[in-house]
Amino acid sequence: MVNSIFPDLLVQLMSLSYEVRAWYCKEEVRREIADFCRNRWIALFGRGVVRYDREGNPLSIEEPYQIPEILERFSSIKPRSFYATSATYLRLSFKEDVEDEGNVMSYTPYWDIDNEASKWKATVEVVQVILRVLEREGISNSAYVLWTGRGMHVNLHQKSISMEVVRKYGALNVAWAVVEYVRGKIIGNLQEIRERHEAFRLRVDNEMKPKNLFSVPLSLHRSVNSAVICVSPSDLDFFDPSWANPNSFKHNKNWRSFHPGEADYLAEKAIRIYGGYPYLRARYRRKEPRVEDMIRKWLGDQDH
Repeated sequence: MVNSIFPDLLVQLMSLSYEVRAWYCKEEVRREIADFCRNRWIALFGRGVVRYDREGNPLSIEEPYQIPEILERFSSIKPRSFYATSATYLRLSFKEDVEDEGNVMSYTPYWDIDNEASKWKATVEVVQVILRVLEREGISNSAYVLWTGRGMHVNLHQKSISMEVVRKYGALNVAWAVVEYVRGKIIGNLQEIRERHEAFRLRVDNEMKPKNLFSVPLSLHRSVNSAVICVSPSDLDFFDPSWANPNSFKHNKNWRSFHPGEADYLAEKAIRIYGGYPYLRARYRRKEPRVEDMIRKWLGDQDH
């Protein structure tokens, strides 16, 4: 069922497929995507990838009405999916804004659980292990889970780490260390779950790095008939991938919930143990590839 469809919105989206057009006409979908993407640099995926507008400035979304405009503007790539940076920015007006690490307000730490779609029960178990580790570290109100279509993310709300801690150590350093700390805590569990389920492709990755992209709640998956949905941690025992069916999706809006400073203790501990993000570029003095090339490589390495 398409909700709140205005005539001008329909005209804007007529050049898109019915599936995509109907999905992004839903008021709830547009609101969730806009709220999540605000202050993030976004990417539009279809038969190609777009991260900049025609003036060369970074794509961003601040309000729901911008979503159909962006889809229509780049209809030539048959757009389907929205991704966003784990970084949030102070400004996103010019290309220079995304080149300036000092313009970054925070990074959203997240654990990327990659697996075969058919082994989703193993994926859920790993998510539950990560959540238990976070709870032992005092985090019970600031973590949320995304089913991305073939795997899951566990995200830690960026505002659960205070700005004092971020300013002291650096936004990327803090996020990278937090993810790495938890990965170190679950190695034994991960191997046991992998063997018990014969899920040999199951892994948990630390994808924290400059300009990286992750899944946006209620975006369509770029290749399968599935939506990215938020799952409440308390519902994981009952989760089923059918919840992500665009025709009957079940989405929890708790990604907005956080407790200020709840993750400060974990962040400081992680920094002490793991240090900050390993800046390989400075070590090797190697010129960084173009963002577009990194995205294409990233697409080839991902299963969800």
